[in-house]
Order: sequence, then C-alpha cells, then structure tokens
Amino acid sequence: MKNFRIASILIFTFFALNAQVNLPDASINLALSPDAELIGSVTNGRGKPIDIFYNPQTENYETKSSFAEYGVSYNKAVDTFYLKIKWTSAKLINYITLGGTYPSQPQTDTAWKISYLKNGKYIVLDEGVGGWIDSGIYENNIPKPILTNELIISTGKSRSIHFRGRGSNARYSDSFDSETETKAVLIQLLPYEDSNNEIAELKEKVSQLKIDLNGLEAKTQIQADVLKTIISDAKYNKLRDSLKFDVLKKKFKLLETFIIENIDKATGDQIELIDD
Repeated sequence: MKNFRIASILIFTFFALNAQVNLPDASINLALSPDAELIGSVTNGRGKPIDIFYNPQTENYETKSSFAEYGVSYNKAVDTFYLKIKWTSAKLINYITLGGTYPSQPQTDTAWKISYLKNGKYIVLDEGVGGWIDSGIYENNIPKPILTNELIISTGKSRSIHFRGRGSNARYSDSFDSETETKAVLIQLLPYEDSNNEIAELKEKVSQLKIDLNGLEAKTQIQADVLKTIISDAKYNKLRDSLKFDVLKKKFKLLETFIIENIDKATGDQIELIDD
C-alpha cells in the first residue's frame, strides 16, 4: 500500500505539471486556447462570443465581424446575460480585460459580476454596478493568480446589453478602435513577481516525489509497467481513452486530497487533477 501511495503521488503531480499548469505568456489569450469553449446566453442576438476576443499574436480580434460585439438585440430587455469560458484543463489567470457597451446604449444601472469556478462553487472575483460596463473597459491585474477551468461574466436586468472587443477594428467605422491602448477581451497569465520561483518549486516537488519504479514489488496494486507507460506518456487524452483509465481513476480519487495538499504548497491554489 505504501508503494501504491507513493506511485499515486507521482502520477498526480505529473498530471499537474504537464497537463494543467500553464506558464506566463503575454502573447497568449487563454480564451483562445485549443481546449477553451466559449458559451453565451444569447443565441439569436448580435454577434458571437468569439467576435469580441483579442489575439495578441495577430494584434487583432480573433474574427473579423461587423462591430466586434456580442449580446442581445438592440433595445431588447433581459433579466440576465452571461458569457462563460470553460477549459478542459484548469488555467492559471492573473489578467482580465473586458469591453463595455457602445456609448449609444448606456448601462449606468446594470449590475455585473465576474466569477470563477473552484471546488465546484463559483467564487466572486469582482462585481459592481455601471462603471466599465457603461462604455468603458474593465482591467484587472490579479495580484495572485487564480486557478480555474471556468470563468463567467454575468449581468442583471438590462436593455441592449452586450460586451465588445476593444483595441482593434471591425468592419464598420463605428467600431474602429485600434488606437485604444488597453486591448479586450483578454484572459491571460502574465509574468508576475515570484512566478519563476513558484514554477521552480513545483518542479522541485515533482523531483522530490520521484521513485524507483524498478523497486516496486509484484504485489503492488499498480504494476510497474503500467506506471512507466503513464509517466512516459504526456498525452493526457490518450490516457483517458485507455481501458485502464477507469480503474486507475477510482484508485487515484482516494488519494486526491493528499496530493492537492502537497501541490498547494507550491502553487497556492487547488489543482483539479482529474475530471469527473
């Protein structure tokens, strides 16, 4: 059982380091990551969620649309409106920007909230009434990165509510905005103080937990050859498709709390190691 516990620690840590912890990179908008899913509450309004996201690599919006906006139809009243970004693998985030409505559609009394998912519950990151959502730009440099696989921006009762991209040009002149310095919408992990140290500490944690697989006895619950296959294969999706995964997953879940406590010391946030 001791060997099983040590082996499980190594595997969980391997997943966290290789499959889930993104590194700081100002050129990447995490909302445009391959594993990101953009979900909005409006399907027959104006624009699509992808229309408002800025790509730092191209220095333009990800898609060329009419007005770089997403929301309800003009003058339509709604009780709630939201935009959600979901990731298959949890992301570290410390920088968020959002674009408020066009000036012709004021939102001075509109309540808004930005939340992220942690341990199955939504944690409010920020909230307010009016302000940036009324033709302005929201910019949040988060002092300590949050770790989540779901971020949601929502509003209360409103009329003509929408979000817009900022800092580039859409098709029509009303949307020409390339001179705006703060770009939006961005979801990023920017370089931050002690980021290199935290990454180094996480790698050191992995190093400390390494074991000699050849020393595992035959009676160990997980055979050494299975462990070697898992550890040598960084493709998490391939593992998920394996017939062995369901059995391993049940065993690993029993030790998840222990693993999270150890990894928390290096990252400061909980890492969701295996999806339900």
